[in-house]
Amino acid sequence: MPATLLATGVLTAAFLAGGYYESTYSLLAAAAWLGLALAYALRPLPGPPPSALALCGLAGLAALSGLWGQPGASLRTAPLPALYAAALWAASLVDRETMLRRLRQAILLVAAAGLAAKLTALAPAAAGPASDRLAWPVTYANGLGLVAVTGVLLSFLPGLSRRSALAGGALCASVAVLTYSRSALLVGAAGLALVLGRRARVPAWATVAAALALGAVAVALAQPLAARFAAPAPDERDARRLLDVSVHGRTELWRIAWKEGREHPLAGTGAGTWARAAIADRGTTAVPANAHSLPLETFAELGLAGVALLAVFLACSLRAAWSEPAAVAVVAAWALQATADWTWQLPAATLPAILCAGALSRRAPPLRPGAGVAIAAVALAVGAATGLHGAGAALLESGSRSPSVPRLLPWDARPWVTNGDLAQACRVDRGDPVLLRTDPPPEGCGTAPR
Repeated sequence: MPATLLATGVLTAAFLAGGYYESTYSLLAAAAWLGLALAYALRPLPGPPPSALALCGLAGLAALSGLWGQPGASLRTAPLPALYAAALWAASLVDRETMLRRLRQAILLVAAAGLAAKLTALAPAAAGPASDRLAWPVTYANGLGLVAVTGVLLSFLPGLSRRSALAGGALCASVAVLTYSRSALLVGAAGLALVLGRRARVPAWATVAAALALGAVAVALAQPLAARFAAPAPDERDARRLLDVSVHGRTELWRIAWKEGREHPLAGTGAGTWARAAIADRGTTAVPANAHSLPLETFAELGLAGVALLAVFLACSLRAAWSEPAAVAVVAAWALQATADWTWQLPAATLPAILCAGALSRRAPPLRPGAGVAIAAVALAVGAATGLHGAGAALLESGSRSPSVPRLLPWDARPWVTNGDLAQACRVDRGDPVLLRTDPPPEGCGTAPR
């Protein structure tokens, strides 16, 4: 039952715009933490694995960063790593085989729904009516591509019948191709190579030789491809984009994040503040919400402290999943794509890797009853806090002008903008991009704080 609930969380996120919206990931975090509270209150259970602790630390650092950054932005950011921490922790408490099978089934449902909508011409177009890319139900083609690639990799799980593995793999591969996602297909190929290499027990020397050969090819091709890679070329919306090597201006986003991190190396500028820095740097509000690189955005917002926690999480996750080729390939594929995309902000694309890492974490002995009660109390508090935040975000996203919204989302300018009180919004947070995008911006709110 717990494994089914966790897989249902992936399914829910996928059909709610990938889980991107603040209300969605906050309420999912609340459900996960309240579930942990109930589980630890009922019986003795093992403590969290190291990878979950690292994510807990990342969530805590994101919330605390409001002390030196912007409180409203940090509080709207913290529930996302909190969701991943709770999901990984919960997955470590369930049967690993059941968890991985339920996860694969959820992904197959997502892929089947997307393909059916495409074949019946009911799938909404991605990135405008001129697009031929499949993105529904996740609504972001690269995100759906990674979900589909995950389904392909999970088709190599042991115990699956040959017919089931082939059918599921073919379904997910078809969806991945129809997204025309270069990053998803590339990381999928890398994950597939990892699966086959682990299954064939390729010697370490062969792996090193292959890596050196790939490095030599990359160096040889680096100079002629560098200009095209960095060029902000128009993004094709059909199969032609598979032959395009441009990252469509992302190098500029990465440059801004790197600059912010170098200027504030220890603790960054605060969670959720990258967009402000980008607006100030480029002199326009027409910038993406994220830096399209998890390591660089973490460095910009949380500094080396955040990068260290992220590295611990990834290292522990890969180590935990190493015993199962399909699972470690899922984690590795996600990590690779997250370096050049905003996969982290899409729970539907990130939770599968989180659940794989959690399911394969080493089981520890149950804690003493007193420790379990303490964990239940902390989980209850976190669940309540993220739930209240999610309720406030849901009201805000619905356009509600209820006076309870500012109380549920303290230090946040957005409720005051919705209520039409721009002066109060400016006093709460003059650098909030939503204020900067009002026409004209209130006096004193025209520039993001540096």
